[in-house]
Amino acid sequence: MIPKALLAAVVLATVIRGFFGARIRVTNKLELEMAVIVHCASKDDDLRGQLLDFNATYEWRFERNFFGGTVFWCNLAFRDNRLSFTAYDQDNLSYILDYDVSSDGVSGEDIRTSGRQVHVCSWNRKVVAN
Repeated sequence: MIPKALLAAVVLATVIRGFFGARIRVTNKLELEMAVIVHCASKDDDLRGQLLDFNATYEWRFERNFFGGTVFWCNLAFRDNRLSFTAYDQDNLSYILDYDVSSDGVSGEDIRTSGRQVHVCSWNRKVVAN
């Protein structure tokens, strides 16, 4: 039988991980059915460039910093088009965690509005998402 203290510690660790954990998802929805290069990073983690085929999804999970300051940004490219956006900013309350890449740029589902799509940025520009 598992000691109650050990069980309580495991449950507490799971709850804390869920509270501090987050997930970002980027999906290639380019109407041209082309691959897009996605390179995301934070100051601590470089997730390296990924070639994302049409309709493919790139997803990663991470732990938010207890004291704040977690920021992830992404650079995207296809053909001669480039864009950069902030995918997650803990201190500025990011409400978009699922992003779609299209010929218009990047849009995302705003969790405050039951997933309503919000335009984040257009190609060949550098902006902050939230």
